[in-house]
Amino acid sequence: MRKYIFFVFLFLAITVSAQGKRFFENGEAELKNAVEKINLTYTNELPFVKVNVNEKTYKFLFDSGAPTVISTTIYNELNLKKKHRSKVTDSKKNKQEQIFTIVPEIKVDQITFKNIGAVVMDLKGIEFECFKIDGIIGANQMAKLFWRINYSENSIEATKDLDNFSKENYESVFSFNPKPQKTPVIEAQILFSHSLKS
Repeated sequence: MRKYIFFVFLFLAITVSAQGKRFFENGEAELKNAVEKINLTYTNELPFVKVNVNEKTYKFLFDSGAPTVISTTIYNELNLKKKHRSKVTDSKKNKQEQIFTIVPEIKVDQITFKNIGAVVMDLKGIEFECFKIDGIIGANQMAKLFWRINYSENSIEATKDLDNFSKENYESVFSFNPKPQKTPVIEAQILFSHSLKS
């Protein structure tokens, strides 16, 4: 199982073309309250949320390292239209052509996302089969709101106004530049030392 988890994270670190950059700007989020709380569940230490698409409930991975993804099953059930095809490159430099589409509405608890760009993928392959997932809430979708994740309470909070979250008691604050699909990239240096014994 662990090798599949590792593979999933490698696979989802994908990049898209300049055409994809414009594509992932689309969409908006509507909240019923100033701050909305979403329940998280964990499978094999990975965070999942329940999602409602067209009155059906699905299980989506919550992953800021990937763009929003829907299964080919959802794509076909909703009879969605292909916006374009583009090559998607994973972290191992493997390229595969994927369909890009717009999902009219995705509900996550009391948050309604409208016209979100998504990559269509077959999620029944061996890498994903053990997770039984239907899609991914990805970085381009997350970019519509500000998020606070509470791992100890298995919950996520989201808001349109960052002032709704207290910024005190954080030891570190990191700036980042997003990739075209809105995945965050943080520059860092890893310093290590070792001693040689003679």
